[in-house]
Amino acid sequence: MSAVSAEPPAGHGALELRSTRSVLLAAWSRNPARTMQANEPQGAIDGTPVAFGWGRWHYPLPPGEYEFTAWTRHQKPEDAVRTTVEIREGQVTRLDYVTSLTSLRPSALGPPPQPLPGRRAPLYRFLIIAALILLPGAIGTVIGILTG
Repeated sequence: MSAVSAEPPAGHGALELRSTRSVLLAAWSRNPARTMQANEPQGAIDGTPVAFGWGRWHYPLPPGEYEFTAWTRHQKPEDAVRTTVEIREGQVTRLDYVTSLTSLRPSALGPPPQPLPGRRAPLYRFLIIAALILLPGAIGTVIGILTG
């Protein structure tokens, strides 16, 4: 396994994984490098931990069916994402792993391209907070107009 792409060796196929970090998560942090390190992905093939992190990872494997599991350090074990892949001789099977913007949503794992999970959560949170701030003022204005 390596962090660079290569053709699979004779009699093997390969699993190529690309893990993508959330730029927004880093931007919201006071220490982006520390945030990215704390949220660095972990991975396992058929339950055996493998070297995995940000970027592209290449795993030469004999042909067969494998389960890849991915998670980040901030996620609960039940939030790990899993997928089963078929590795064929001479072929490279590609997967994307995209971490969630929030710890409330699981990450995404599957054939590329994968959507950014949790991308709407910050927008919904902003809209709810804005409504809670603006709603009392609007109600007060309406009451003032009706009684005034």
